[in-house]
Amino acid sequence: MISVVIPLYNKANCIVNTINSVLLQTYTNFELLIIDDGSTDESLQIVRQIKDGRIRIIGKENEGVSKTRNRGVSEAKYDLIFFLDADDYIYPYCLESLMNLRDKYPKADLWSANYEKIKDDDSSPVLYYSKEGYIENPHRLYFYRSWRFRAGSYLITKKSFIENGGFSSEVSVGEDYLFSQHYISSRFKCAYTPVIIMSYKLDNRSLSQKKLHYKKVVEWHFDFHKANSWQKLAFSELIAKRIVRDIILLNFEEFFALASKHKFWIIYGLYSILKKKFGRK
Repeated sequence: MISVVIPLYNKANCIVNTINSVLLQTYTNFELLIIDDGSTDESLQIVRQIKDGRIRIIGKENEGVSKTRNRGVSEAKYDLIFFLDADDYIYPYCLESLMNLRDKYPKADLWSANYEKIKDDDSSPVLYYSKEGYIENPHRLYFYRSWRFRAGSYLITKKSFIENGGFSSEVSVGEDYLFSQHYISSRFKCAYTPVIIMSYKLDNRSLSQKKLHYKKVVEWHFDFHKANSWQKLAFSELIAKRIVRDIILLNFEEFFALASKHKFWIIYGLYSILKKKFGRK
């Protein structure tokens, strides 16, 4: 049995499509938790009109996506958790594929699959790792973007999620990335299938999102003292790209804060970018 957790905040234009993609799954033994994070549009009213006994709606004040997902896990009845964003779409065989993977690789705590991105009505797979099975050297694969997981592409045990600390409420941009890096650094084991099970649409949010305090972005929270060599490459690359973004957007407060905190790692990030571009995968 699976608990599907959808955090909802002002997604009136797409939430029905997302919910329907869950209700039409070939695997039907699930509950669907809609955690409304204080929506101010018609989202909650729209969801209440959908009649299905597997749906549970939980409302709360606005606290952000991390606390909303964590609340969903605390409310979940079942031991397997599947996160889905309110504007994404899973294919009908999504949950069945993940459950089949779980049956084949029972020693894992997280089971993930491939997914695709859609831009201007064109779709393309995100991951190019083609081997099914337990993931070996996950940080290397993560650095080269050969394998990774995002909401809608993985199934996780409730126990391991809680032991990993859940999603950090200190991060508003990149909380899922930080969660994954903490998760695959621990004793938990991951399995993967190259089957594409969901899609998400690309947009321009990366440059248009509202300005946040620099301590709310994931780059501020990178801990290089606890990172392995592959994580250092990945973290420094993201910091270097964030610094460039700050310059473009004239966000000098964040620029000086990150530059002061990470110093050497900004230069290392340039090396990281070149290694990813020209290094052997």
